[in-house]
Amino acid sequence: MKKNRDHDFLYLKDQQYLTTPKHTTLIFENLLKDISFGKDYTSLWDIGCSNGSMLNYLQSKFTNCKFFGSDIIPESIELAKQRTSDTIEYFIDDITKKKNTPIRCDVLISVGVFQIYDDIAKLIQNYLSRSEDEGYILLQGPFNKYGVDVNITYRDNKNTKTNLLDQGGWNIWSLDHIEEEVKKIKEIESFEFIPVVFPDSLKIQHNKEDPLRSWTTNVNGVNQFLNALVLQDHYVVKLKVNKSIKK
Repeated sequence: MKKNRDHDFLYLKDQQYLTTPKHTTLIFENLLKDISFGKDYTSLWDIGCSNGSMLNYLQSKFTNCKFFGSDIIPESIELAKQRTSDTIEYFIDDITKKKNTPIRCDVLISVGVFQIYDDIAKLIQNYLSRSEDEGYILLQGPFNKYGVDVNITYRDNKNTKTNLLDQGGWNIWSLDHIEEEVKKIKEIESFEFIPVVFPDSLKIQHNKEDPLRSWTTNVNGVNQFLNALVLQDHYVVKLKVNKSIKK
C-alpha cells in the first residue's frame, strides 16, 4: 500500500518558528560553525525545508552564504517564499528521484525527511547527487539505537483525511543499518552519529488535537520527545563527503 502524509499539511499552519528558532535549529547553527561554514563552505541546501523557518534563521547568522530550500509540497514552498528572506532560493524537488536541477551545494541539511522513506541506500545516493564534490550531509531526526528498524503505518482518527490505515512518515531506522549502508559508499569519507540532547528547560505541551505533534516528557531523568506513535531518540547523522576518494 502506498503511504500518504496528511500530517504534513498541518505544519502549514505553524508560524511560531519563523521568529523563534527550534532547539534543533540552534544545534545546526553550532554544527555549521564547527565545519567552518561561511569560510570553507558557503552554500547550503535544506531538503524538506517546509515553511523555511530554519533557513530563515540560518541565513540571518551566515549572511555571506547562499541558501536554497526545497520541498515536495508546493504549498510549503509558496509559504516559504512569502514569509522568509528573499535572498533564499526555493523550489520543488523530490529527494526520492535523481537530481533534476543544476544546483549542488557544499552542505545539505535535512530534518525529519529520512524517516519518510523505505529505500535508504537509494536515498543516500540521491543526497550525494545534490552535494558538491567535498562537503557535508547533515540528517536530523529520530533513530533507533538498539539495532531495530521500524516501518510504521498508522491512521490518526482525528486528522487522517482518507480515513484509511495508510499514513506513513515515521519509520525509525537503526543507527546500525545506517552505518552498514554508508560504509558501502566510497564517496563518504567519514560519518558520525551525534546524539541530540534536549535541555530540561525545553517544555512542549501535548496537543490533544494533533497526536502526531511531538511533545516532551521526562524519562529516567532525560528530557525526550514522544508522540502517539513512538518515544524518540534524536540524532544528527553527519556524513563527510569526498567524491575524489577511491576505495
